[in-house]
Amino acid sequence: MLLVGLFLFYDNFMNSLQNIVRALQKERRTIQRRIKLVEYGLKALGSLDGSSMRRRMSAAARRKIARAQKLRWARYRAKA
Repeated sequence: MLLVGLFLFYDNFMNSLQNIVRALQKERRTIQRRIKLVEYGLKALGSLDGSSMRRRMSAAARRKIARAQKLRWARYRAKA
């Protein structure tokens, strides 16, 4: 009788462990799916610091803006 009781205890214990392992594996899959969704969102938005969204201005564009600003200052000084 004691041997049967130990066997039943062991069997229940092993079933419980298997259930726990299955539950943890299911939770891991859920978390992995959520992480993948977050990664897709970050990829769609670019990096968090915004550096990937910053545009580089060509040297010609910088010269054009500088020239226009110098003209604005020259007109301002001419009025003063």
